[in-house]
This record gives sequence, C-alpha cells and structure tokens, in this order.
Amino acid sequence: MVIMSPQAIDQQKEISRRIARVPPSIMLSLADKIRQIESSGQKIIDLSLGQPEVPAPNHISKALQDSLLNPQTSYSSSAGSAELRDLIAKDLSTRSKGVGTSSPEVIVTSGSKHALFITLLSLIDPGDQVLVFEPYFPPYAEILGLVGGELKTVPIDFETLEADIDAFLSAVSAKTKAVLLNYPNNPAGWTLSQSQVQKIVSYCTERGVYVISDEIYDHIVFEGKSHTTAWSYSSDSKYVVHIGSFSKTYSMVPYRLGFVAARSKVCDAILKAQRATVTMVSPYIQSAGIAALKGPQDFVKSRLAIYEERRNKCLDILKSSDLVCPKPSGAFYLFIPLLNTNHRECHDAFDFATKFLDQYKVAVLPGGIFGDKWREYIRMSFATADSQLYEAMGKLCEFCKF
Repeated sequence: MVIMSPQAIDQQKEISRRIARVPPSIMLSLADKIRQIESSGQKIIDLSLGQPEVPAPNHISKALQDSLLNPQTSYSSSAGSAELRDLIAKDLSTRSKGVGTSSPEVIVTSGSKHALFITLLSLIDPGDQVLVFEPYFPPYAEILGLVGGELKTVPIDFETLEADIDAFLSAVSAKTKAVLLNYPNNPAGWTLSQSQVQKIVSYCTERGVYVISDEIYDHIVFEGKSHTTAWSYSSDSKYVVHIGSFSKTYSMVPYRLGFVAARSKVCDAILKAQRATVTMVSPYIQSAGIAALKGPQDFVKSRLAIYEERRNKCLDILKSSDLVCPKPSGAFYLFIPLLNTNHRECHDAFDFATKFLDQYKVAVLPGGIFGDKWREYIRMSFATADSQLYEAMGKLCEFCKF
C-alpha cells in the first residue's frame, strides 16, 4: 500500500479547470482595497463602481420593512411571485411597443448577473462562441469561463466609442451560439437605435443565433431619446432573451433583484438552472420590487435629469483641461482616453489608476479590465454625490497635467 504525502494529495486536488478559466475580478478586488484604506481612516472618493449614491425611494424600502414584519416560513415559487412577474411582464410589454409578454415568460433572479449566468448556463455548451462588443462588462468573461463558452469580441471605434453593427454581424460564424448585447453600454456609454436593434435580431434569427440583451441601463438614456429593447422583436423570434434589473433604475443595488424574460422552451430551461442554483429569490426582496413597479416613477425621471446634468458638467471640466472624452448616450460612466494626457509617469491605465488612488485618494477603473485593447482608457462613474464628483474631476485634471 502506497501512502501519499500531503503534497501529493494536494496536487491531486487542484481546483477545477472550470474555475481556473475564470479571470480575477479586478473590480471587486479594488472595492476590497478601498474598504481597507477607508478602515484606516483615510477618505476615498470612489468613482469605480456603478452604484447610485442615493438609496431607493422610501416606498420601496418601506415595502421591504413591512414584509419583514410578516415573516414567512415556506418556499415561494422558483420563478418568482405571481404579482411581481405579472408587473414585470406588463412593464416589458409597454416598453416593447405592446409586444405580448406573459408572466410565465419571466423569471425573477438574484440580480442581473445571476440572470445572465443561468441564461448562459442554459444555452451555452463548452466550445460554443458568444460574440460581444469590446469593451465589455468584465463578468461576461468570468461567467463564460464558468460555463465553458468562448468569448469573441469586436472592438467599437476607438475615437468615437460607437458600435459598428456591420462589423459585429460579419463576425458571426458557425461557432456563434449567441450574441451578447449591452446597451446603453457599460463602460463606453453608447447605445443602439431602433433600426440597429432590429437589424441585429433579424440577422441572428435567420441564423439561429440567440440575442441575449443586457439592458439594465434602459431607463438612463440622454437627450430625450427613447430606448428600444430587443424584446420588441421577440414576437417574431424565439431567440431573444431579455436581461433586466432594478439596481440602476431604482437605486436598488444592495437588493440584488433582476429578471430574465424568454420565450417558452428557453424560459423553461433557464428556470431549471434557477432551481439548481438559488432555488428562489427572497420574497421579502420581491416585495420591494413590487413596490418599485407599482409606485410613483418620478424618482426614475429625476435621476435621469441629474445624471445628464452631471455628464454635461464633467465633460465641460474635461474639455477645459484639454481632456477629450466622447459623450456617452446613456448609462452613467465616462470612458476617458489617456493617450493625449501629459502624465508620462504611467505605463498604462492600470498604473494610472493605482497612482491616482495612492496619491489623490480617488478610485477609477483601468480600461484594460474591459478588454486588452483598452489599456489606455479609464472608466469613472458619475453616479456619485455632486460635491465628491466634481472634487474628483478637479483632481483628475490636475493629475493628468503632471
């Protein structure tokens, strides 16, 4: 009998290849570093994460509190409460120009990231290709690493930060199982017009390619423009999957409440993945979602006006310091190129973000985490209190002049 050494046993018990494929989350690692710095008593202006600075409206938090006063002892439906699913279906139908949506086509999830995870888990086999625009939201690569899919990217225009639809669709190949859209886009702020959305859905439907549409910033579109959801074309295509969230619209980031909408067979598959992972979303949290959709919507409109004003003022500040940044059409981020700055001490945006945090105590994200081609960009959020935001903008301009 051979007795194995502890070292040999450890070598046989390596982590799975699946988890080894997942790139580290620099976004969340940075958040941890910020918390550590703040715990030492230092003040940090955090422009790194997409989290509105104000809490959810009172009627939403009150609904959560009231539900906690009536504790439940049983499991609820894995797909979500009938009332919330019905409200989501009606809201989605309204925003998709009357396209019929029934509550059985909606699944309530623990945030949009989990909605995306169970969707990709349900549709993507190892080796299947998923096409995305670059720069892209980093968890896309993390989730695809878990499910075994291959991420294929098509860069947007480096100067205008606009998407080239023809270039994107020409990249669809026999290996492409799905295209993953994110608009209004994080981090670059571009969005899609009605004709562009229709063109993508039509092209993919003809080829049996899924259109997974991550539209969590759908209520944050500027200049009075309207958002066109891909779900508007789901009546003629079983390949459209809609990902939504309450986080950005209603300032409900800590609630972790999202949803996915899909037609029949696809929805059934995603529900199986939901049951195999989280079982269900807390009914208490769902109560807050019900209040959000049933209650007044003035908060959503007022926040949009605030974000647009901040965007405009930030762009003016950058322009006054000869920093050129394309104007985002939606979401609440600026994706700023560093190519023409005078800060010669920094090798790339990773170096820039590190030194900016250490020297000025302002946190931004390096563009390289959104794709290797964007190592000369930084992303900053303007979903931050005015006083802190404009102080940070001043520090950014000062830092770039060195």
